Amino acid sequence: MKKLRGILVVLIALAIFSLNTFGNSEEVKKEQKKVKCPKRVKVQVEKIKEVDFKEYKNFSATFNAETEVVTSTVSGTITDIRVYEDDLISKDWVIAVINNALKDEIENAEKEIKKWDTVLFKRTHWKVRSERAEKQAEEKINEAKLKLEEIKSKISDYIIKAPIEGKIKSLEVSKDTEVSESSIIAKIVNDKKMLAYITITESDKAMFSEGQKIPFKITGVEDVLYAEVTKVTENKIFLLINNQDKIIQDGLNVTLHVFKEEHKNVIVLSRKDIFTDKEGEFVYIISEKRAKKVYLKTGPEEKGKILILEGLSAGDEMIISEILSSKEGTLKERFECLKDNVKIKVMVKDLETGKFVKRKFKKKVKEAKEEKEIVEREKVIKKEEKVIKKKEEEKVKEEIIEKPVEKRIRKNSLDIGAGFGYCSMVDGTFKTVYSSGLFSVLLNISYNINYNYEIFLNVGYLNKKGIIEIVDEESTITMIPIYIGGKYLFKTNSKIKPYIGIAGVIFRVKEENIYNPDASFENAFGISLIGGVRLKISEKIDLFADLRYDFVKKSIENFDEKADLGGGKLHIGFVYKFSF
Repeated sequence: MKKLRGILVVLIALAIFSLNTFGNSEEVKKEQKKVKCPKRVKVQVEKIKEVDFKEYKNFSATFNAETEVVTSTVSGTITDIRVYEDDLISKDWVIAVINNALKDEIENAEKEIKKWDTVLFKRTHWKVRSERAEKQAEEKINEAKLKLEEIKSKISDYIIKAPIEGKIKSLEVSKDTEVSESSIIAKIVNDKKMLAYITITESDKAMFSEGQKIPFKITGVEDVLYAEVTKVTENKIFLLINNQDKIIQDGLNVTLHVFKEEHKNVIVLSRKDIFTDKEGEFVYIISEKRAKKVYLKTGPEEKGKILILEGLSAGDEMIISEILSSKEGTLKERFECLKDNVKIKVMVKDLETGKFVKRKFKKKVKEAKEEKEIVEREKVIKKEEKVIKKKEEEKVKEEIIEKPVEKRIRKNSLDIGAGFGYCSMVDGTFKTVYSSGLFSVLLNISYNINYNYEIFLNVGYLNKKGIIEIVDEESTITMIPIYIGGKYLFKTNSKIKPYIGIAGVIFRVKEENIYNPDASFENAFGISLIGGVRLKISEKIDLFADLRYDFVKKSIENFDEKADLGGGKLHIGFVYKFSF
């Protein structure tokens, strides 16, 4: 029986071995059949082009709620506690009071002042006064006052306030606790502000600046969140998240994706197009009808795209796949027959039939070389264009400085315009009768020379009614100022031109009232100082804001003092230019 069992075990083992051997041999045959390669491997290629690549760097940061440890700056006894643990408080909230905020000391100092005030009063009212005794009392009063001021200046040190808003996490003292300098009073946690820092290298520092906002996302939150850079040091970056909605939990670890730099006109490949062996990362390119294995030096990677530092150039043709069936227009999932120096047949897809057809190799290679040469020539041309453009800009600047200015200098214009404004009177009598000011109209005729000098004639008109309070009668004043003068307009590169000027002024004045019912116009003479700006709206129209102050006085019959007709005037208006 035992022999029979042994024979049965041997037979089963032989059967399993035979099945495995048969199965393996079948797989080997299939594999051999599968990798049977043609003399020329049909491939599809892609031309390498230069693109721009943005490089980022990841940093890990753990955010924790803002925490402040509140300490005492003086020694003393806690006489009052104003908060409890878990209380929500605002910034500057009073947490505790030490030594009753020096209330006793203040009262003693005030008593001392009062005491010596009484002494001084008595000594100054002695029958026989003593200067020395009075001086001593005054000195004591001053000493007590200085001491009182000194005590009051220290009060803030004895009132412990919250440096931040938040929640009282722990209260380390109670009433009547003795404290010294640096004793911990309380701990405050503010989960509305989450703080963190990241460690950086010297080369990373240029990536950050104070106030910079770094976007990031966390699981379960759709919105993009932002961490703000609050401080930059040599090896640390300090961050803040405003957590008003309390989305961020204490201790949350976040990966920050920070922009580092942009690489212009570089080679970038997809990770799936790059292969790796024991010698490094490589791709296959076309070289004289053969596949050439090219090893790469790679740089940073971003979203499956890798910056290629060395190994490829613009215009190279990279093999991206083998053709599975030319007729069916299908590709293989992976390279099976492609290897270094193998002969290849470049295929392109016919868009009409969907089949792969042979590319005319020599023509395409020639086109590729020509295109590569064109790219190189374009680079040279771009550099030359930059140099030429720079020279042209410098030349244009010189022309702007010299020729156009000369041309403009020779152009004169006759300007006609009008403005409306307000006149402030300075004469006290006029102010009493006509209040503070009058509405004013200003007509302008000027001749503009060389864009910077102007000779002008201005005519104004002012009219206002008032009440003579003494007799409760109406009075009307009419003034027609006539200005003849000149202005200088400053040269600027903008549409705004400030100006200054001076003018002689003739005031035609008439005041009709109960004292002078048949008044006629009388003349007064003076000068006016002028300043303002002109704003160019078009070649023909300017707006202006004109501020002037008139110095004009007029003699009045039967009065010794002259009436002051001067004052400030502000007008806003326009001018129309007739150029010639």
